[in-house]
Amino acid sequence: SKLTLDGELTVAGNEFELTGEGSANKGKITIDGRGVFTIGGTLANSGTIAFGAAGSTLVVDGSLENAGTNAKIGDGTTTNGKLEVAGTLTNKNQVSANGIKVSGKLSNLSSDATGDTYTGKISAATLTIEKGGVVESDFDDGKYVVGTTIVEEGGAFVTKLNGSVASSTTKNALTG
Repeated sequence: SKLTLDGELTVAGNEFELTGEGSANKGKITIDGRGVFTIGGTLANSGTIAFGAAGSTLVVDGSLENAGTNAKIGDGTTTNGKLEVAGTLTNKNQVSANGIKVSGKLSNLSSDATGDTYTGKISAATLTIEKGGVVESDFDDGKYVVGTTIVEEGGAFVTKLNGSVASSTTKNALTG
C-alpha cells in the first residue's frame, strides 16, 4: 500500500502497516493509545508523526526520511511514544520519544551549507543501540538530548567527536 497524506490519520489501539514504496506524509499521523504504526516500505515525512500516549509505537522496518522545515516525529518531549528502528531512519529535523531502540540505522544529520540548512535533533529518555544497530549523531548542544544511551554488544554509536563508540563485550552505558 502507498500513502500520500495531506490531512490527518489516526492509528488508535490497533496496528497499521505501510508497505508501499514512495509514500509521503505532509499532514499529521497520530499514533494513539496502544496503536502501532509500522513502516515496511518507504515514507518521506515533511509533516508530523505524533505519539498520543506512552504506549504508542512507531516501527521503522523499511525507510523513513524525516526532512523539511516542519518535519517532526514526536512532540519534542520525552514523555510519550516508543520508536523502534530496524530499517533506516534519516533525521534532518526532530525526533523525540520516551524510548528509542535501534537495531538498524538512525542517522541524525546537520548541515549549515548555503541553501542546505537543517539541524537534526534527537530527544529521548533512553536510547538503546542493539546488536547490529548504528546511530550517527553529533553531541553538539541541542542535537542529541538523551537521558541514557546504552550501546549493547555489537552496536555502534558514530560521531565526529571520536569516530565511533562500539561495544564489543557487554552492555555499556553512556549518560548525558
